[in-house]
Amino acid sequence: MPRKTSSSESPTVSPSLCHSSQLTTTSSSSPKGRGDSSSYTTSLKQVNPQLQALGELDFKRAFLVLCYIGRNQLEDVAYEDVIREFKYLPMVEVERKIWSALGRQCIPEEDRLKVFGCDTETVNTYHCHVHADGTYTFKNKDGSIARKDDGEPLIHTDGTGFVSEDIALRCPKGLYKGAQKNHETYLGNVDVDNHDSDLHIREPPLLMQVRLFFSGRAMKGTLLVNRKLPARTIQIRPSMIKVEQDYNILGIQSANSLEIVTTSNKPRKTNLSRFLIALLCYGGVPKDVFMNILTKSLEEAQSILSNRRAAFLVAMRYGEMDDYIVTQMISCGIPLDEPYVQHRLSVLMNEERKNLRSGKLPIEDSYHLMGAADPSGVLKNDEVCIILDEGQMSGKVLVYRHPGIHFGDIHILTAIYVEDMETYIGNAKYAILFPTKRHRSLADEMAGGDFDGDMFFVSRNPQLLRWFKPSEPWTQKVSQRISAKKKPSELSVDELEHELFQLFLTTRFNPRTAAGIAADSWLSFMDRLLVLGDDSCDEKICVKKKMLRLVDIYYDALDAPKLGSKMYGQCLVSRLMCLKRAQ
Repeated sequence: MPRKTSSSESPTVSPSLCHSSQLTTTSSSSPKGRGDSSSYTTSLKQVNPQLQALGELDFKRAFLVLCYIGRNQLEDVAYEDVIREFKYLPMVEVERKIWSALGRQCIPEEDRLKVFGCDTETVNTYHCHVHADGTYTFKNKDGSIARKDDGEPLIHTDGTGFVSEDIALRCPKGLYKGAQKNHETYLGNVDVDNHDSDLHIREPPLLMQVRLFFSGRAMKGTLLVNRKLPARTIQIRPSMIKVEQDYNILGIQSANSLEIVTTSNKPRKTNLSRFLIALLCYGGVPKDVFMNILTKSLEEAQSILSNRRAAFLVAMRYGEMDDYIVTQMISCGIPLDEPYVQHRLSVLMNEERKNLRSGKLPIEDSYHLMGAADPSGVLKNDEVCIILDEGQMSGKVLVYRHPGIHFGDIHILTAIYVEDMETYIGNAKYAILFPTKRHRSLADEMAGGDFDGDMFFVSRNPQLLRWFKPSEPWTQKVSQRISAKKKPSELSVDELEHELFQLFLTTRFNPRTAAGIAADSWLSFMDRLLVLGDDSCDEKICVKKKMLRLVDIYYDALDAPKLGSKMYGQCLVSRLMCLKRAQ
């Protein structure tokens, strides 16, 4: 029977174990008598140098060394100088270095711990597998890292790291796609050493979607503000590293930069979509709920030209179309029958009707929030932490990630209050935090999402929660991918320039059609499925099978460009044509 040992997320340890910087070794047998006590004491002092070097490492590094030597004796596979080198490595490089020095020669590739987090608060369980010859190895509760069908590990913290509060305070709030979208004061390039009081006049953004370039590496993902980090500190996870350092070009100067793409912003009025409405109807929400929303929205759109409050709300909603000029004119008391205001309001009314025709129905008590992994490790299986204006919210919530079209892409979760969360994030707001204690990440269950900036639809609308019944989540199948081209490092300068230019031409003038065809076909099948009665069970099963095949094609088409595959082209289109002929 395996014996359990507690460790944190791959393999971070619990706070109670982190206070000791050394491992304590004990003898497997007691001294045989008083006459042997002196010899026993002498034997303890003659510890081999490899174990002495191991005792100088912190728990995480020592645990990883013991995992990667497998069933070998430490003194047989490593010198003490090699072990001591691990003591001074940055945490982000520890796993790769120990694997290169020890793991590659001692254990199979499938036992490699490819998820090695920096968080020292989260506690996970590892099993100690004791073999007949007395040797032992450590694995997780399932015997290995949880993986997808294609072997890719399921990472609960995929794409999210940490940033210290002083750096987060230097970031302007309200950023979206690299531009500031609100009128908050931007502090600019503030000297942290001389203007600490200025930096603390506001709260930092809770989450930042970033592109980070450092020492030849390229990283992307989100950074969650962490007040427990030392000043001027950014913690990244291995899943955020997209381009590793090239040791063949160490002599070339590289630029270090932190580029902020988007911050976690106050959610605006949220709309439904055609896909979401279809999934909600399939889950049991009556169509009358959406018809009532549509009727009310049409009445409000019609009253824009005469109702000052309705005009102001619509002008705010579409303020980016005219830099909030109409909003300011209405706020200044200019009457609605003023010719220019009437003209602009008619344009906004047509825009509102166009959105309603496309399924963008406004829904109350709903938000779009950026997602991240729980830094505290408190959240359990189906629990989330949602931080809004008034702080953390509690109760049942419906969570969905666009552009999900699988029946199980909508989850019913429980939002809870986490008492210790403020010690990490302070009073920062506007995000949804997911648990890290599940077999599979919740984000991955929603259309294969992660935490590198994905936005999640969160609703506590009582009508949706009352009627909706969730389905089994989507499971990715091994896609029929065409082999990728050569890596950029394997191309000459001329070949690389040609490939980049061809990629630009393809992206600009040859848009992907497979995803659109799959989505439209899925929606037509969903329309048929929703009108079929209980007496058409066989046809329902047939339609659902075709829809599930379309879901796989659709998700493959969405992921193909970032995976370096051309399968979203002729390959996927041919699969769609075969599916249509089979109808």
